[in-house]
Amino acid sequence: MPASPATITQTGLAWALSRLTGQEVAASHLAIGTGSTAPAPTDTALANEVARVALSNPGGTIVGDEIRFEAEFPPGTYVGTVSEVGLFNAATSGTLIARALKGPYTMDDSASLVITLSVQLQGATA
Repeated sequence: MPASPATITQTGLAWALSRLTGQEVAASHLAIGTGSTAPAPTDTALANEVARVALSNPGGTIVGDEIRFEAEFPPGTYVGTVSEVGLFNAATSGTLIARALKGPYTMDDSASLVITLSVQLQGATA
């Protein structure tokens, strides 16, 4: 799945500020779901999470003005249609840092799904 811009949530912004001071753990997991509601800054969870796996690149990879997070969902992780993805800082529960709609993509028992989620960082102006 190609990179897709994500909506940073309000809890994600609070997480980022805490992370800058060393008070939070790094982003560590991507989750997939079947929800189709547009991402909003007030989101605290996926609309309908069906699976979550550890990132292939814990903490993300900086590319220009964005951070890219990638994870592979192995065959059999979920069978059905996937339409949303979320970035979390824990294997269960945790903080929803960012959310995006993707696809929809159909998963089955025979193929893995690799997702790259891009979170764009924009500079502040004085």
